[in-house]
Amino acid sequence: ALLIPLHERIDTPRIYRLEKLPRAVAWSSIEELLSAIDRQDTQGKRNYAMLLLISAYGLRSLEVVSLRLEDIDWHRRAIHVLQGKNGHHLRLPLTDAVAEALIEYLRAARPQVPDREVFLRMYAPVGPLVASAVAKATQREAKRAGLDPTLFRGTHCLRHSFAVHLLRQGTSVKTIGDILGHRDPESTCVYLRLATDDLRNVALEVPKEAAGSFVVEPARLEDLPRGRLPRRKIPSGALRSSLGSAIDQYLQHHRSLGKAFRRDETVLRSLDAFLADLGGGEIGLSAAAFSQWCNTLAPYMPRDRRERMRIVRNFCLYLKRSQPDVFIPDVLTFPACQPKRPPFIV
Repeated sequence: ALLIPLHERIDTPRIYRLEKLPRAVAWSSIEELLSAIDRQDTQGKRNYAMLLLISAYGLRSLEVVSLRLEDIDWHRRAIHVLQGKNGHHLRLPLTDAVAEALIEYLRAARPQVPDREVFLRMYAPVGPLVASAVAKATQREAKRAGLDPTLFRGTHCLRHSFAVHLLRQGTSVKTIGDILGHRDPESTCVYLRLATDDLRNVALEVPKEAAGSFVVEPARLEDLPRGRLPRRKIPSGALRSSLGSAIDQYLQHHRSLGKAFRRDETVLRSLDAFLADLGGGEIGLSAAAFSQWCNTLAPYMPRDRRERMRIVRNFCLYLKRSQPDVFIPDVLTFPACQPKRPPFIV
C-alpha cells in the first residue's frame, strides 16, 4: 500500500501576516498581578523582581534570565541589557522601584553561589534560569492573583501591555521602539492596532442609507482612473471536463478553510474548458494534455506562467490522495522564477 505522510493529508487555514493582534492585557491587570505577589517568600521576591523588570522595561524573558550582576550599574543608575534577537546592547535607566525590588531580592532571596546571573533557581540544583521558567512563574502568579491564566501564557503579554501603556500615555512610536530595542519601525507600529480607543477617534462615520437601501451603479470603463482596469470576472457555468466534479470539490474544500481562491478558480476553469474542447469532456489530465495547455500560456510572462502551472500542480497533488496514479507536473519543467528588476533611481 502507498504510504503518504500524515502532514501531507492535513490542510490548515492560511494565516496572513499581521492577521492576529498581539496579546495584551489592561494595565490595571498588570498592576494587580504585581501587587498580588507574596514578597515575604524568597521565590516571591525573585518573581516580583523579574516581572517588574518586564513590566517596567518591556524586556523579553531571555533578556531577563541573561541579566548578570555586572550589567547593573548602581553608581550611574543604569541597566545594560543584551538583546536576545539581534545581540545589541541596550542601556536603560534604573528606576527607584526596580532598584528596590532588585536589592530586596539580592540581599534576602538570591542563593549564595558563584554564578553571575542575577536570577537563579530556588531549589537544587541551584543555577541560572531558562526562559521558559519566567513564563511558568508568570502563569503561577497570575493564577494566585485570581486572574485568567490563559491571558498570561507567556511573558510577551507583559511586553505588549507595556508598549500599549506607553502609547496611551502619549509616548511617540520612535521612543517606544528605542525602549523595546526595535530596529525596524514596522515592528513597533504593530502595537498601534491595540490602541482601540485612539483608533475609534479617527474612524470614519458609516454613511446613512438613502431611501432605505444603497444604490450602487456599475462603474463604466471610461469613469475609472487611468491605469486601473476592472477586476476580471471568473467564468461561470458548469464545468464540462471529466475533472469538473473534482475541481468543484477542491474549491469547496479550500474555501471552507477561509480562502478566497479566486485566481485558482479562474485557472482551473480555463484548464477545464481546454480539456473539454480537447477531448469532448472525456479526457483527463495527462502529460501530453498538460503540455498542450501550457502552450496556451505563451502570451503571459514567465512569472505568471509559473504561477498558473503551480496552481494546476497543487490540484493534482490533491487528486493524488484518492487517485495514486494521477499525473503530477514536474516543477523542474516550469519556467524559471525570475526576480523582479531593482528600481533604477535617476
